[in-house]
Amino acid sequence: MPGVHVLRSAADAAGLRASCGAGTRLVVIGGGFIGAEVAWAALQLGAQVTIVETLPALMMRGLGPDVGAVFTGMHRRAGIDVRLGVGVAGLEGVDKVETVRLTDGTGIDADLVVLGLGTVPETGWLTSSGLDLLDGVVCDERLAAVGADNVYAVGDLARWRHPRYDNDVRVEHWTNAVDTAAVVAANLTGTWTAHDALPYVWSDQLGARLQVFGRIRPQDEVRYVHGDSTTQRFVAVSGGKGRLQAVLEFGAVKQLLPYRKLLLARRSSSSRTAPTGSSCQTTRCSWTRCTTLSGSTSTRPRQQSSTASTKRARSRPWPGPSRRSR
Repeated sequence: MPGVHVLRSAADAAGLRASCGAGTRLVVIGGGFIGAEVAWAALQLGAQVTIVETLPALMMRGLGPDVGAVFTGMHRRAGIDVRLGVGVAGLEGVDKVETVRLTDGTGIDADLVVLGLGTVPETGWLTSSGLDLLDGVVCDERLAAVGADNVYAVGDLARWRHPRYDNDVRVEHWTNAVDTAAVVAANLTGTWTAHDALPYVWSDQLGARLQVFGRIRPQDEVRYVHGDSTTQRFVAVSGGKGRLQAVLEFGAVKQLLPYRKLLLARRSSSSRTAPTGSSCQTTRCSWTRCTTLSGSTSTRPRQQSSTASTKRARSRPWPGPSRRSR
């Protein structure tokens, strides 16, 4: 339908930019990283922006419920209309899109619609290969594909057993494509190498850069170690059961560095000393000692919404052949 856009390439971005201007009524369907970035960029162009997201908070899969709620509030205060816990029933219009009909029966007037519904790995061509396919190609920690000899997978097609988390993960960020290629090259040339890189993603929105190192799990506690949830610049850590699981920052790169070093130190022995300025003396210290700094605050861990388990990957602007939009 004319007026409906996806964001997979530079050409898609240019076309969307040309169509969006002052007074444009833009509806972004999907509140992941891409949806939030598009909404913020369009707002800077003078558009009237609405985000529709089925989950209880924006970017909840990447940030968890607590930090996701913080960014939801910031987007709303910036002037973006955020509709949560509701889906899209259909798009209506005669010659072009005119209305986005929601599952609660309400309609949103729209001149443009951006679909940020997510991606799924393109594995259809491998159906009869004998490989283990489950939201990607299932691999061991060396990225060797399960079900065949001398077959490896890289990029966002690979789902591998991550040594750090001891479970299977699939990462869509482009830095993972670079990291996995290096791991496979090492294994192919005779050097046994596990892919244990720290998951990482960044997002430019709300006038600053958000960076996340590690994985923020819904059940983990979140503590602010620089700034807090009411400020526009902060560093937060998440974890539980004596382990630091993730570090994130928004507009506070310098303050992030000691905690990122502490998170990276988990690869080595428990006797490794913590970065200067941290009250933690080893990488396996208690969660309380790891995050006890002057002025730090915490949030209680929340139960993950039942809708959060619904399978839907984030939209990414990576046009590579290993994925297809849905």
